[in-house]
Amino acid sequence: MEKATSIALQPIKWLKYIFLVVQLAFIVFIVHRYAIENNAFFTIMIFISVGFMVHYFIPIQHRMFSFGLLSMAGTAVIMGWESSLWIFSIVAVILLICRSGLKFSYKVGLILAGSGVLAVFRADIMPFYGPEAIWPILGSMLMFRLITFMYDLKHAKKIPTFGQSVAYFFMLPNVVFPLFPVVDFTNFTRSHYNGERHKIYQVGVDWITRGIIHLLIYRIVYYYMAISPSDVASPSDLMQYLSSNFLLYLRVSGLFHIIVGCLHLFGFNLQETHHLYYLSASFTDFWRRINIYWKDFMMKVFYYPIFFRLKSLGMTKAIVISTIIVFFLTLAFHSYQWFWLRGQFPIIWQDAVFWGILGCLVIINSLWELKKGKGQNLAAKVWSVKSSVIYSTKVLLTFTCICTLWSLWSAESWLGWLSMFKVLGQLTYSEIFFALAIFAGYLICGYLLQIWTRKRIAGGNYKGATDRRPYTTVCLLVLMSVMSIGEVYTKFGPDIANTIATMRAGKLSKLDTQALEKGYYEELVRVNRFNSQLWEVYMKKPAEWLQNPGADLKYYTGDFMQYELLKSTSSSTQYGLMTTNQWGMRDQEYPLTAKPNTLRIILLGASIETGWGVEDDETFEGMLESELNQLLSKGSKNTIEILNLSAPGYKPLQQLPVLEKAQKFHPNMIYYAASGREMMRAASFLQESVKNAVDIPYPGLRDIVSKANITADMDATVMEKALMPYREELLAWLYNELAIKAKNMRCKLVWFLVPGVEGGDWETTAEQSTELARQAGFEILNLHNVYQGYTVNDIALAEWDKHPNKLGHRLLMDGLFKEITGSPERYLGMKISD
Repeated sequence: MEKATSIALQPIKWLKYIFLVVQLAFIVFIVHRYAIENNAFFTIMIFISVGFMVHYFIPIQHRMFSFGLLSMAGTAVIMGWESSLWIFSIVAVILLICRSGLKFSYKVGLILAGSGVLAVFRADIMPFYGPEAIWPILGSMLMFRLITFMYDLKHAKKIPTFGQSVAYFFMLPNVVFPLFPVVDFTNFTRSHYNGERHKIYQVGVDWITRGIIHLLIYRIVYYYMAISPSDVASPSDLMQYLSSNFLLYLRVSGLFHIIVGCLHLFGFNLQETHHLYYLSASFTDFWRRINIYWKDFMMKVFYYPIFFRLKSLGMTKAIVISTIIVFFLTLAFHSYQWFWLRGQFPIIWQDAVFWGILGCLVIINSLWELKKGKGQNLAAKVWSVKSSVIYSTKVLLTFTCICTLWSLWSAESWLGWLSMFKVLGQLTYSEIFFALAIFAGYLICGYLLQIWTRKRIAGGNYKGATDRRPYTTVCLLVLMSVMSIGEVYTKFGPDIANTIATMRAGKLSKLDTQALEKGYYEELVRVNRFNSQLWEVYMKKPAEWLQNPGADLKYYTGDFMQYELLKSTSSSTQYGLMTTNQWGMRDQEYPLTAKPNTLRIILLGASIETGWGVEDDETFEGMLESELNQLLSKGSKNTIEILNLSAPGYKPLQQLPVLEKAQKFHPNMIYYAASGREMMRAASFLQESVKNAVDIPYPGLRDIVSKANITADMDATVMEKALMPYREELLAWLYNELAIKAKNMRCKLVWFLVPGVEGGDWETTAEQSTELARQAGFEILNLHNVYQGYTVNDIALAEWDKHPNKLGHRLLMDGLFKEITGSPERYLGMKISD
């Protein structure tokens, strides 16, 4: 404490203080401009920055406790007082037990009993009368932190102070990051102002900046590089899939750098959480470099105690058994973590295979190192071209193996994963030569980089590089700030402008948008918990979100259409009542035959058209019918009826049997509401139909199934890949069939795309679908800009539910009304007035 006190009581250095504050101001600006993570993180960064400005002047003896109070205040700001009081109360009870005078075994027993009670509530076995929002944050604070706290408490010579305990469990910015590094309690307390404070603060700013850069690079990989296994059609696609999948881990390393950087701002001189893990030269090296805090936690609490107990069996047996136990516990702890964050305890083969194989590789590597002797480190070796080539080759091989293993961890199925590697049989001599050329270039660059690094350190320049770091950080912050301004980045051409615009958007990628869409209608077996933003969305959503919208309104038909809405039924949802009429439509009552002078329109669509998320009288279809009839009443005897035959979850191919059943209503017009992923959704339904052995009544579809050579016993990913070349043909067939049936019914066809509430891949795929509809004879109605001027938060139901809300439906109605009344003869087949 004397050393820390002497360090902290140095005279205030106003220039350094102002320099740090200016950098934090840039960081807050960048977090806002690039939409880093979410609004809560932006709020907490402002909170942290202001807190740092005050904390800087607090006497050393009060800083630990003041950080604890600041962390609790941050929790209250983000979570609200009700949720915060629950969290404070539960943690307070646990701290009272830990700090009591009871025997250690009694403390452990009480904590285990209390944890069991909390687990019962978390699993919804018993009703919990507090807010559900507390569980991810409470779990993040306690699930691993309590283990290391109790371990250190057992071995500590004195009980930690109350201020240390509060600061440790509530540490900022945990309240906005449920996925939080496992900070060791001893390191947390011992590192507090154990060096010159301005250097500690500056390292924090550097690491926050580095973390932001990781997240921006992650977004580029996420949006532009990440592809699905079904998209792998060539060796280059396979390379892209394997590398991008592992590169997505940049998000975790970026967040962890930001988290530990924030802790540095309050004097906690902790080590970095990741260290050049993409440059690992072996599997043990990879284990040491990636998620260092997790490795240290497992080694301290489990590996070393087990190893020293087993050391009498011999070094080899002790290493093998200890490592096996550590990796088994790592597997179990990942499911344990998922339980506290989401209330489920998944045990899936991908986790078991990944940790099992990685554990075996680490064991083999460890035994090899033991045999060769760890004393032979790189610094002690004579550097040469040969050693450089060997080292670079090891890095490349390790990276390739980890990429392959990581892809298996992310795979949906074993057969789907294996099917990707069939493309290696398509390798051409030119591709092999190109790969060898890249490898040679990599070795040359690796050699030059290693020589430069060794000379820089050997020449005594390393310290100088450290001294220049703040100015490098400032340059990066200024550059990111300037490039976030539209008037600036648009000057560099459309490619750069689009890339920077992508980096500024915190939206889901094409793959995760599809997974999110899929999650509306079926339980997601697994969510990629470390590679994508979907994990964050999935973690935040209410437990009932995955319940099928309007599921209790459906009945199954047993044919290709699969299901319809029940007739004359109502269902209560969190957004209000969903009521159906005598025909099974979410609409008002209509007679089977229209009255004279009535234009009858059939609307074909899915959940948005059904009106999921709004009341019965708030759907765009109902409002449009009312507005059109109000306009017609001013100068015409005609009336309009829009019969809403939409149903949640309907895919494009289901609209064909729906239209066939709609013939009994004798419509005059058919409005087809399309999504932005028409081809993918059509192929997905056909794949599901084949998989479930559903009878396919259309010869054209059976021909496509035959050409794709898919059968019910095939893996889903393999089927998806086989159907990929036929997606366009499939959608063209559907639109032509709809056109033929409309012609037989003497109906006019209108096609319009319902835009997503935010930009995304629907925009890139919409043009192709629109052209196919035009070729089939549809009139095209344009709604592309109906949401212009509104943010996603204005018109989406929630972050995890991108259906339009009441305002979104009103905007859709306004867009349709404007287009229809602008060309009534084209979209209604009649004039508005006589």
